Amino acid sequence: MFWCCFTTLRRPHDSLPQARPLVAQSISPIVQLDQIFPVPILPGNMEPDSSSQKKNDKAKLLCLKCRNVGHNASNCHARNWARDESSWFLSEQRRSLSAGPGLAESEKDLCKRCKDLDILQLLQKDLAWETTSDLNKIAARGNLTDNFQSIGKVGTIEFWNNCPLCICLFAITPSPNSATQDVLLITDWSMNRLSGETDTIKELEGWSQFPKCLLVTLSADSTSMEFNTRLHRGDALCVLEEDYPDHVLGGRVIPRDHIQISIIKDWLSSCDKLHTAKCRPVWTQKLPEVKLVDVSIRKIVSLPESPFEYLALSYVRGVFQPSFQLGSELKGKLPQTIEDAIDLVQKLGKQYLWVDSLCIDQNDDKDKEKQIMTLKDIYSGSYATTIALSGKSANSGLPRLKESENVFPQFNCRVGGKRLVGLMLTLSQQIWRAPWGQRAWTLQEALLAPDVFSSATTSSISNVTVCSVANH
Repeated sequence: MFWCCFTTLRRPHDSLPQARPLVAQSISPIVQLDQIFPVPILPGNMEPDSSSQKKNDKAKLLCLKCRNVGHNASNCHARNWARDESSWFLSEQRRSLSAGPGLAESEKDLCKRCKDLDILQLLQKDLAWETTSDLNKIAARGNLTDNFQSIGKVGTIEFWNNCPLCICLFAITPSPNSATQDVLLITDWSMNRLSGETDTIKELEGWSQFPKCLLVTLSADSTSMEFNTRLHRGDALCVLEEDYPDHVLGGRVIPRDHIQISIIKDWLSSCDKLHTAKCRPVWTQKLPEVKLVDVSIRKIVSLPESPFEYLALSYVRGVFQPSFQLGSELKGKLPQTIEDAIDLVQKLGKQYLWVDSLCIDQNDDKDKEKQIMTLKDIYSGSYATTIALSGKSANSGLPRLKESENVFPQFNCRVGGKRLVGLMLTLSQQIWRAPWGQRAWTLQEALLAPDVFSSATTSSISNVTVCSVANH
């Protein structure tokens, strides 16, 4: 299965080029960043001193060490540095960090350093690579020097909480392990965030149609992971697609209080129209034995005789152990994840939902055994499967289906007349770190479903989708 992540990236109806299969190539091991290149010398006007920032009671420094406000890392009293540089991206501190003044605000409030960066020119700079394999090879040879732009040392760099671009750069900077590391800007193709860590995108025609995204990395790291994997473990900034209409897979705004149903419908419709039978539900002789939830009447029913489609739910159930039989009415409030899944099915204009805790009689051992043996048929026969990716139990809910304070903010700012938005974490990173990704049975549920869309606190449910045909 090829996981195709559209986290805050807008997908056109049918404009993506077709991939051409290539023979897999071996990739040279990646050396440490301090072995790859000499650290660029920072121009004198690129790291502002205190006098370059407008001082007032609201302006405070942001610290890369403790991630608190009021000082920089050189004046931080925290004893230890972070052990994992990517731990910041799913931390409670980042969840509670202000996402900035908003895209409608003027860019006049940028600090001097951020005004001098010329982010848009950096995003338009030609790249010497296309695929992540190419990038890893160049990094291994130590030829990335010209692609980095240092904006200062961890200990002395100034990120101000009243500068929109400072907040964005601070938010996408990994956790450092020393004050002497350089904070480095680099750009990469937005398409390479979709390929994840397996480099499934080998070669595409027309790379110029894809925009680039801005990332922040740190020098002198001791990790042995491949360069592109480390580079894309966090967040990135990309220009909104509306501001670059000649590009595809540009950024888009993610609402905190609702999912974008129209986008899910559009993607599923495109899949129905453009893809092969490998991307469609598979009917087997075991499916007539399955029970479903009729969401229109909230009742456990048999499979209808007329043609129908159903969605399935993949989630971490926790301690919820109900007992429902054929004909049972779902009275009262169910756990939030299940209630949200029912709501989502209705919003998509569908009628039926399969949920293990409702459609398998938990007090009937024979029914449980028979249904468990049918799970592969259930998920492969579903029209689509919803994954509650970040939920720790059935009570966690589907993030962003309704307004919630539990979701991570999408960072944004306005630079040079263009709007920049955060792309959020990649799907591969969310899976590795999510409770759902730690369960063995979820592998089957994800692999067998013809279409999958995932719900997580770090992205919107309508931003992550998987299509089986993408692997063929």
